[in-house]
Amino acid sequence: MWGCQTTPPKNFSVETQGTWSAKIQVQTPRRPAFPLAAKIKADGLEKLRMDLTTLSGFYVGSVVVLDDNFKALIAREKKFYQGRSNPEVMKKTLQVPLDPRWINRILFELPADEWTCQKDARGFLKECSEQKANLKITWNERTKDQRSVSIFVRDVKADIYLRHYEAVIAKPEKAFSLKTPQSFKVIQL
Repeated sequence: MWGCQTTPPKNFSVETQGTWSAKIQVQTPRRPAFPLAAKIKADGLEKLRMDLTTLSGFYVGSVVVLDDNFKALIAREKKFYQGRSNPEVMKKTLQVPLDPRWINRILFELPADEWTCQKDARGFLKECSEQKANLKITWNERTKDQRSVSIFVRDVKADIYLRHYEAVIAKPEKAFSLKTPQSFKVIQL
């Protein structure tokens, strides 16, 4: 049979690890939206790495979440942040007051117990919210292994355009480590 056939969207909730290329745009009341490119690696719900660059390729920084530990390197500021994972560490480093442990849940579409969620007609997550954190997440524009996610938390909006998914993580033994450069100021959060 000939004709146009479309590939259905990928069900990420059955995946356990992966690497995405992404474009991230964060908008706050004090800052205009600024797009960044990202390479995101996630392994289960415990390990996350995001390497951020400008769209023209200049390194901005990296974030690593390993269990309950958070580290962030902000190149322009020459600062290295570390502490326990919670919404305030993300607010101080990336201006997004989101619990960093929830990012993997968003990537793999696995709702946290405290989220209230709705699914679309195909059974994919469409929207989740969490009243205490004033959080709303929407999944949009699904095609094959690409999708966009909008995160609204307090007065901040983050749009993540996920594309180019690979089910493997290159060099997993090094992927989730982040070392403090000698010239950087270490800030304990």
